[in-house]
Amino acid sequence: MKKILLFLILTFCVSNVMALEYTDYSEFSEFSEEVIKEDDLTDVKSERRYKYYKLNKILGPYVESPSEKYPYLDDEDYIYTNYSEVSPIKPEDKEGRIIEEVGGYKYKRVKDINYITISAWMSYINLANVEVLYKGEKLDYEVECNEKADGFNLRINGSVTLKLPYNVDISNIEVCFDIVSAEYDVTQYVINAGHDSDSHIWTQNLFEYFGENSQVWKGNTAVSSMYAWEEFYSLEKLDTSRVLKLLEESMLYQYKDILYRSYALGKEYYPNYLTEPIDDYIYKDENLYKDYYAKRVRSIIPGKMIDEVVTSEVNREAESQALSIPLRNANSSLVLEDNSTEIIKAEKTPYYKLEVPKMEGQVEVSKWEILYVLFPFILILVILILVLSKLYKNKKACDTL
Repeated sequence: MKKILLFLILTFCVSNVMALEYTDYSEFSEFSEEVIKEDDLTDVKSERRYKYYKLNKILGPYVESPSEKYPYLDDEDYIYTNYSEVSPIKPEDKEGRIIEEVGGYKYKRVKDINYITISAWMSYINLANVEVLYKGEKLDYEVECNEKADGFNLRINGSVTLKLPYNVDISNIEVCFDIVSAEYDVTQYVINAGHDSDSHIWTQNLFEYFGENSQVWKGNTAVSSMYAWEEFYSLEKLDTSRVLKLLEESMLYQYKDILYRSYALGKEYYPNYLTEPIDDYIYKDENLYKDYYAKRVRSIIPGKMIDEVVTSEVNREAESQALSIPLRNANSSLVLEDNSTEIIKAEKTPYYKLEVPKMEGQVEVSKWEILYVLFPFILILVILILVLSKLYKNKKACDTL
């Protein structure tokens, strides 16, 4: 029973469905970022576009190995370092290193100094006009005194230290000063020199003052301490002196290493979003994209309800015809005339013809069109009668039992 009712409902609905007709779709529009919804009249297509970029070199320094900031090396862009200092020990072999074996010399020399100290010995002395000369030029210094000195006024065992601004070669240093007063006519004082990185004194010289004011101490005097010396190697043969001594000839090595240009890679993005690479912008960033939309549209051609079918021929015929309504006097009856535009005169009653345009919908239709419209309703009626008949028979059978 339910199936029969469902069939009836569907049949009734179908009988009034609009038969829609559409025009062809237009061309697709240009893509844009505006989101377009698809419907019966709008066909939508979309595409995802990405940011593409190229990689540019950001140059760094020449190095042996890459760093975090510049993680890449250019094998075709390299330089060599200067040769290292000579050494009697052969350096380790490594890729790109050039090692040379050369003949040279081994020397010892007095190490550089960075302070000079003047001390009173067994009596006080007062100093003035103290100057430090390095290679003939005045050198600035700072003054430090022990507890038995007040500036350059030194009591017994008092000392004043001249702190130099940088390391100097002792053989090129001079200290000039005046002794303006002393406890005795013959007074002794001590000058020593060294480096504050070592507790040992490089040199210590005892001098006697015999009443002469001007005093000069030269660093190239004899050095008494063994700690003052250091060994070094040279490819050149140097002139020896009291502070420079040749020890021996020696086989020496020097080397230079290869350095490569380091660089990093920086991204340069193309200004627009793309569907494919362009020029040098060949790398796609999967995280940077936009969706773009384009549409094409169509229109509905005015359709026909199935139960109101009117053929085009009938419409054309209706448009070409008009309804004529003739009029006569008040005592006359209404008479339908043909399409003639002439005035028809009767013997006794005159008739007048009025041309009236035919109203929309007043269209003659064929019997087949009427049958086509009525057929669904007739079918429904027949089915309904059969169903009711079936129900009546079932009920009568039940009452009999």
